[in-house]
Amino acid sequence: MNLYLSIALKFLFHATKKKYLSVFTLVSVLGIALSVFIFIFIDSIITGLSVQLKDTLLGFEAPVMVRGEVDLESLDMPFLVSMQFDGLVSVKNQGPLGVRVRSAGESFFDVKKDQIDVFWLEGYYSSVFAARSDLILIGEGLYEKLGVAPYDDEFVILTHPFADLGPTGELEPMHLKYTVAGVFYTGRLDFDEGFVLISSLAETHYSPDLTERVSFIFPEEGTDAAVVKAGVLSQFPELRGKVMTWFEKNEKLFRAMRLEKLMYFLIFVFILFISCFNLGSLVAIFTLGKIADSAVLRTMGMSLRELKLVFANMGFLLGGVGTIIGVIFGVCSIFVLKSSGLHLPKAYGFTELPLYIRGSTVMFLVVLAPLFCGLISFLPAQRILKKPIVEVLSS
Repeated sequence: MNLYLSIALKFLFHATKKKYLSVFTLVSVLGIALSVFIFIFIDSIITGLSVQLKDTLLGFEAPVMVRGEVDLESLDMPFLVSMQFDGLVSVKNQGPLGVRVRSAGESFFDVKKDQIDVFWLEGYYSSVFAARSDLILIGEGLYEKLGVAPYDDEFVILTHPFADLGPTGELEPMHLKYTVAGVFYTGRLDFDEGFVLISSLAETHYSPDLTERVSFIFPEEGTDAAVVKAGVLSQFPELRGKVMTWFEKNEKLFRAMRLEKLMYFLIFVFILFISCFNLGSLVAIFTLGKIADSAVLRTMGMSLRELKLVFANMGFLLGGVGTIIGVIFGVCSIFVLKSSGLHLPKAYGFTELPLYIRGSTVMFLVVLAPLFCGLISFLPAQRILKKPIVEVLSS
């Protein structure tokens, strides 16, 4: 064992027999543990939100989206084309709800099979859905709001802006009946409550002039969406202003999340500083209590620098214990919350609290927090131990 660490342990355990030092030691260690726990918990929430947001956005949409009529066959990467428009859905004896209607062919379900959960009702599956124009898929949140009874021969009525000319010469919105073929789940309420899917065959019902065409491009995994966007624009310069990456589409949301993460990080640093300076004060008390023993060690040949390292090791040791306690408690709390499936209010946009532990964050805390505590502990020892040996031993 390191000489400085062994002396620090002897000083620490001998001094903690005094009750007031035991209380100070406990408070200091728990302060470090609390700050580490707070940082791990907050980082897991912010990181989990970022990961969940990216997965759900890419799961329902795509890394790159192109709006408008364009033939992307020359692109050497897979893509899907969907028609979409705003409409209203309703069931018998219930008011309509506003939705975004999007067309989906069988290839849509092949591409999205690992990203969107689709629960097909009995007798329906992707190929049947793609082959018929009277079927509809509803997001889970919207399905619950509508209260559809799937086996009572109820229909969902879709009202859309493409109107017919009525007998009185006025435009009358079209109402079409669809049978619910299943429910899809993305994990994000924006999609699960605000979208319905119809077959690409049903596009024949609608006016191409009033329907928005969107092409979803899926580059190889790991390819930067911005690079793909630049490639599309170089090949189709007429699409400038119509090509958007998933990050650009949600830039405001990600900017807000970065600001939140910065704010929480500053709070953590503030709490850690308070805990570390509390620990520094504790080491100063230890140093004052051991000033005579320190003078004896100096007479035996230990330099002032080496003696300071003894007390720095004491701070490092206490900081390490507090860090380990905080990491264990933080990781265990996160696993318990994840297994319990804690639900969030709808305002957050997710059905469950997303938590994600980053190994780099844990390693950062395990390494740097004790080192910082050791550095803080070095400062008071440096001032106190400068007292002359003769003066210490004669007092």
